[in-house]
Amino acid sequence: MAEGVNVFISADMEGTAGVTGWEETQPGHLLYPRAQELMVGEVNAAIEGALAAGAGAILVNDSHDGMRNLPPSAVHPAADLLLGWPKRYSMAEGGRGHDVALFTGYHAAAGAPGNLAHTMTLHLVEVRLNGRRASETLFHAGLLGVWGVPVGMVTGDEVLGEHVAELMPWAVFVPVKRPVSLTAAVNLSPERARARIREGAREAVARARAGGLRPLVLPAPYTVEVVFTEQDRAARALTCPRSERVDNSTVAYRADDFEEAYLAMRTLTRLGTA
Repeated sequence: MAEGVNVFISADMEGTAGVTGWEETQPGHLLYPRAQELMVGEVNAAIEGALAAGAGAILVNDSHDGMRNLPPSAVHPAADLLLGWPKRYSMAEGGRGHDVALFTGYHAAAGAPGNLAHTMTLHLVEVRLNGRRASETLFHAGLLGVWGVPVGMVTGDEVLGEHVAELMPWAVFVPVKRPVSLTAAVNLSPERARARIREGAREAVARARAGGLRPLVLPAPYTVEVVFTEQDRAARALTCPRSERVDNSTVAYRADDFEEAYLAMRTLTRLGTA
């Protein structure tokens, strides 16, 4: 691959070192500014690592909650910043056409024993794809894979690392904390976490240049199942065309195209939690 690898960074918050409770991730809470600072520090470390490996254009997509968490003046000036909501492709918005994607601050799936584990919303027990527990990492890496974009690095807790190793063994995983419970974790210091992310991003972009990465391609057909915490949430989700009730709390959607399956997952989770 030629010089100037184009890099896409999808930045979430819950998988950031030092962020361990839901209240910290919510704008307006007393602890939220601290989480913002920690999040932007890890994003900047990823940018710095990518630049060290010869990155060209870099786009950062703010991928947490309302997607306006990264203060523009605090983000490394070498990167463009995609802010705001709604976005058709959510955490993968803007990723099409890049050479490599880096995921920072990601977390384990709903139902997994990770710190702040969830999938898209807190009102779900689990989301499954073809019978397997599915994470935000899986859905967004799969969507990027449809566009031919490989994921080269993911950062988060150790439980997510096990998932990434199985899903994308070619990707660099940077563990920044060890879960103790859903809302507790042993965290690296910000300085150590950022140093590891910096090196992980450098390695990921170097692998992209060397052709050592590949897009995640998930075999068709696709069955998405969303298990809600309450029966009435499942009933709301059933207003999605072509959705089917599996049981009182579970709604399914079947598709031959992954992008359609992804958008159906988004639709079901939004309808069920509105």
